[in-house]
Amino acid sequence: MMKRLALVALLFPATASADVQFSSAAVKQIQLGLTQGVLWGAPRYATASLPTCDSTQTGAVAYDTTAATLKVCGGSSWASAGGGTSVGDDVIFNLGTTAGNTNAGLEWNTTQTPDTAMFLTGSTSNHFVLAERADASFDFAHAAATDPTLFIHSHNQSTSQWLSLYHNGSNGIISSGVGDNSGINLLPDAASSTNGFTVFRRGSSATIESNTAAVGEIYLDRVAGGGYGFYNAAFGVAGSFAYNTVQTPDTFYVGVPSSGNSVVVAEQGDKAFDFAHALQTDPTVFVHSHNQSSTEYAALRSAGLQSEQSKTLTESSATSIVQIGIAASSFVGGTLEYTVVAADATDQAARHGRTIFQAVNKAGTETCTISPTAETTDGSTIAASSGSTLTYTWTVDTTGTNMCTLALNAVSSLTQTTLRVYYTLILDGPATVTPQ
Repeated sequence: MMKRLALVALLFPATASADVQFSSAAVKQIQLGLTQGVLWGAPRYATASLPTCDSTQTGAVAYDTTAATLKVCGGSSWASAGGGTSVGDDVIFNLGTTAGNTNAGLEWNTTQTPDTAMFLTGSTSNHFVLAERADASFDFAHAAATDPTLFIHSHNQSTSQWLSLYHNGSNGIISSGVGDNSGINLLPDAASSTNGFTVFRRGSSATIESNTAAVGEIYLDRVAGGGYGFYNAAFGVAGSFAYNTVQTPDTFYVGVPSSGNSVVVAEQGDKAFDFAHALQTDPTVFVHSHNQSSTEYAALRSAGLQSEQSKTLTESSATSIVQIGIAASSFVGGTLEYTVVAADATDQAARHGRTIFQAVNKAGTETCTISPTAETTDGSTIAASSGSTLTYTWTVDTTGTNMCTLALNAVSSLTQTTLRVYYTLILDGPATVTPQ
């Protein structure tokens, strides 16, 4: 003990001077920093005797003689500095030597509910890079990010073999440097029991994107026979696609869902409209017009082609049915299959026929012809109740620029509640088609 006091007097002679006076507590701390062998070290305390650690003592060190551990005051509590470095709650462990928010940091944050660890990006780069330790000296050359970003690199020293994850304030973004078409090539987990992906819906309401308000998820999952299916936990497998090697030769395969046994092709803007197709016996593709209509479509199935494209007719008046656009110095030809229907409250009449049309455009002047033009020559016969009649005539109209319009004038003995034509158009040659 005498050696320690002598050393204190030697190191701090001013303690005996009238100019500088150390408190007895300060002298005690100096004494606690000397070991039994008269070596200088951290002040030594038993665990129960450690001084209060608060913001005024941040950075202080002490040796815990009970735990045989060097401890550091993190501003609110003592933490072990040996056998793993610790800092107190809400104290940012800075990475690098620059002060402030420039460099990244780690923190145990009690502002969160519940308390959690936070990885804090610095303003210099605003991102973290996850790579092999051996690549620490390689420059991955990521530019400063607008939003906090995580870059995950491959095992190669490459500036382009990375996956990134961030949120831009509107959407969550997964991106990559190189891959299939410089995009994301996500592979299912081979060890997973489902061996697929889970995709969460975008909104809180039942939309086409989510397709299930009750479950809230869509799965892109492996299906029997290979390939992937769109799976909804509320409805089961909702369609699949695959490169199918069961076929001879191998081929691309599309599986329609059993819930409807069909595929609907329509405008993106019509996704919330119910086209109301019933469950089909055979796989069917429905292609809809630009209108939100449950009847304006063409359907393709193994039994053939079906069309419900139609137009209401005005009796005894040439009603425009379809407009064919023909560019200058161009041509077109085609066949129009049709069924004309008339009906009143109790009786019906129907005729099915076929007509051929052709058109040319010479420097803006169209020449259009159609034949046959009437029910007497188009090969049709009438199916009618109560002796009702139905006649009609096809005409062409070249009014307008670079166009030819097919029109139909129909007459029936019935006092119609319905007078309508259903048609299918087959074109040969360059042209545009606009239903009227």
